[in-house]
Amino acid sequence: ILSRPKLFEQILGLDPQHHASLYNIAKIRNEQEKFSEAVRYAKDALALNEGNYWYYRELVTSYEGML
Repeated sequence: ILSRPKLFEQILGLDPQHHASLYNIAKIRNEQEKFSEAVRYAKDALALNEGNYWYYRELVTSYEGML
């Protein structure tokens, strides 16, 4: 059974611009308290879909975790 991050990483291997996978990895990294990794994934998701509120929210959560 694949772990959630691995599944999303496999999707990114097929489609590197799959912003939903980038967002989900950011969300998982925040849950794991790996905030610097979460920032990177959230920023990448936002670069591909700038109008998505939830992607901005996840980025804010990442930065808040770093405080």
